[in-house]
Amino acid sequence: MAVQRTERALVDVIDSLHASAYGELEWSDALYRLRDFLGASALCVARHAPDLDEIDGVGTCADPDYHLKYVTEFRGRNLVWNAAAALPEQALYHEATLFGGSALRRTRFWNEWMAPQDMVWSIGAKIGEAERGSWLIGVQRGGDTDFDEADLQALDLILPTLRRVVSIRARMGVFSPGPDLSLAALDRLTIGLLVVDRGGAIVTINAMAEELLAAAGAGLHRTPSGLRASNPATQRALAGLIDLSCRREARQGGSGGYMVVGSPEQEGCDLALHVGPLPLAIAREHDHAAYAIVLIRPVTGAPVAEHSLESLFGLTPAEARIAAAMAAGRSISAIASEQGCAVNTVRNHLARIFGKTGARQQSELVSLLHQTALPIRG
Repeated sequence: MAVQRTERALVDVIDSLHASAYGELEWSDALYRLRDFLGASALCVARHAPDLDEIDGVGTCADPDYHLKYVTEFRGRNLVWNAAAALPEQALYHEATLFGGSALRRTRFWNEWMAPQDMVWSIGAKIGEAERGSWLIGVQRGGDTDFDEADLQALDLILPTLRRVVSIRARMGVFSPGPDLSLAALDRLTIGLLVVDRGGAIVTINAMAEELLAAAGAGLHRTPSGLRASNPATQRALAGLIDLSCRREARQGGSGGYMVVGSPEQEGCDLALHVGPLPLAIAREHDHAAYAIVLIRPVTGAPVAEHSLESLFGLTPAEARIAAAMAAGRSISAIASEQGCAVNTVRNHLARIFGKTGARQQSELVSLLHQTALPIRG
């Protein structure tokens, strides 16, 4: 694959890297630009050492399963970066120069990690030394065409700028997404999420969990002591699940447990809970602290966001309003009354919704909407 690189493209990449020194969104954009400039399928910049527990770095893959597999199975066993870390600063590498010919392709790391991610070919560089470990860049490409000397030269042109940017970002401590950024993402969910310690003390809570625990008639509350149920028997069951999830053996492969917390009031909302272990890879980042994850949602289910229906099924705004109301359990006559239109108008919209979603009856439509709608706030 011959990559066409112009002086303008080089300047754009360098400018984007300079702009990324102080901003998280700019940093992500700069790495995508650099990936495309190098004609790669994936790219990662990170601090690496075989015995390093922390993760400082960012790449062009946003799939959390991709990162979790790496930290649980291959962190410390990255053969490419273990070899690259021994190179002099600013040294470039091609996988063939590190391992000799096709030796890398006979390893478990290549066959079970790199190849399934379409990382068939690999080049990179040692950006510089860190206080602990080395700053490295890895660049991968899929398909049948290996990187060539022109690709290495293109990376060499970028390397001095990349070194300065990495140095600035490392001093600022902005490689790993900060807690405010992570919590802002969690606050978009329509599912309540908490991280608690063994005693139920709340470490992290998102906005939906705050709303559910503060709702009138809720059987579960946020107290100064932590997460607590109103009913003593329910509290004992909840404490038992949290304690079980915090045990080390649970974090090595347990799936947690489920329970329903009933409302003490007739008009209150029952809550469905899942209590599970914090994955061992994440617990390792926090000195193996004993934490559990608690997911909460109303038993009746979360409302379906209208804008998601427009995107998923191509519904018009009017159709999406009716579909969302149908998913919430409204009857055709109730929807007509609430939206100020005739029953026949609702029926006509419903017929078009059936056509766009493939549903054949109302119960099938409601089930489909709840199955496909993402738990994201509108």
